[in-house]
Amino acid sequence: MTFTLPVSGNKIVGSKIIVSLMWFAAASVLGIVIFMLILKGDLDLNIISEIRDEVNLFQAIMLGIIVSIVLTVKFLSMVYFSITISKVAFKKKRIGKALSFILFIILNAGISYIEYLVVKYIPYMINIELIRDVQYIGMNIIQRNYGVIQGSAQGVQMNVAGTIYSILILIILFVGIGYLIDNKIDL
Repeated sequence: MTFTLPVSGNKIVGSKIIVSLMWFAAASVLGIVIFMLILKGDLDLNIISEIRDEVNLFQAIMLGIIVSIVLTVKFLSMVYFSITISKVAFKKKRIGKALSFILFIILNAGISYIEYLVVKYIPYMINIELIRDVQYIGMNIIQRNYGVIQGSAQGVQMNVAGTIYSILILIILFVGIGYLIDNKIDL
């Protein structure tokens, strides 16, 4: 039914990603509500006010939301790309489903390894301070950690090259899926 609509492949993929993000958001909110209900009797409200005094809570929440969205879209794009490639390569459903899973693992490993190399060899970081008054002078949490986003005693450090690489991968996957849907999948 989806492919009978007169819309481009990019619009189909975009709508699927938006709907998936809404489902992820609903599941996250539900998980937080259930967690709060479980801890209802054990939750000390003084801890929350102390955290609010020490941490820039708005900035921490916004950073968490943005990072969650980017990682979720990256994950969904890799899944949809793997499914689309398997549909292009094999028309049989049995082989296509197994091939999708294998392609996803290979794609994820390849993208992650290249991201690791980018972060390792281009180590320029942006510091985002989330803690207002750092009392852990001399504490070094990060030691040769090659992640795009890393925690530190002050807050968060983001690798500039790794972030740009992740955004480029998202764009390439999104455009690639749209192209394959428009030009290579026989309906």
